Amino acid sequence: MELKDAATPTEESECAFCGGKDSLTKQHAVPYWLMHEVHADPTVIHSYQLMEISSLLSGSFSFPKVIERDHENVTGFWTCDRCVNGWIHDLETEAIKPFSDLVHLPDSSVSDVLSSVDTLRPDSDVLSMGAFKTVLSCDFAVDEVHVIPEEHYRACGEQRIPNGVSVDLGFCREPSGFRILSGPLGNCEGDMTRCVYRVAFQSGHLIMMVRYTDGPFYDLYPGTISLYPEFRVEEELDIFRDSLEIIAWDVLALTYHNEKASDFYGLLET
Repeated sequence: MELKDAATPTEESECAFCGGKDSLTKQHAVPYWLMHEVHADPTVIHSYQLMEISSLLSGSFSFPKVIERDHENVTGFWTCDRCVNGWIHDLETEAIKPFSDLVHLPDSSVSDVLSSVDTLRPDSDVLSMGAFKTVLSCDFAVDEVHVIPEEHYRACGEQRIPNGVSVDLGFCREPSGFRILSGPLGNCEGDMTRCVYRVAFQSGHLIMMVRYTDGPFYDLYPGTISLYPEFRVEEELDIFRDSLEIIAWDVLALTYHNEKASDFYGLLET
């Protein structure tokens, strides 16, 4: 997992997760084992960023302003040996089986999972923490301007998910190798200040959404499975036709639930 060709740390360098300064290295953003599960190139992360929502608000599910990029599978921050061989090792060891089981689902089995979602409940904590840690690492890998607060890294280093963060699980009809997806940030268009960041990743049919909101939680439509802050299954479960659609629905849900965006209230009722 260690990247031997990473730059040498300076006196100011410290572990992003605990602040330690001993035996610092830069790690892969996405574990190689997760890349191998879907036969993806383990050295490259594919990212897709939805830049604007005007087409969504008009009722058209086309994505005219999506930026697609490739990035090296490496974080831009330092991690100390204590974290790498401690809680990170333990988390990945525990997460391999539940993630692998979901990532390897054949097309015919996705509906079966949705009809027996309680089987996911015992693994909801490790799936949530694994998704949160993956999104944190990818934030530094795919963007020069980092959207995730520093305190979220420290919380992850303490093996906890901060208040305001939610983790949802869903499935897409078309499987893919690993790819990271993100939507407009707060203040990008209209009044969207309640959502500080929204980042999802897809691997196989599985898609995980991590959001940080500075207001009340709102449900992600249609029918994803909420893993954190509590395990909850909505009445209407569905399969997304494309992984970008989970970002699109999240943007629509945000505008729908934002009391200042009253002009958009009829959007999800059509």
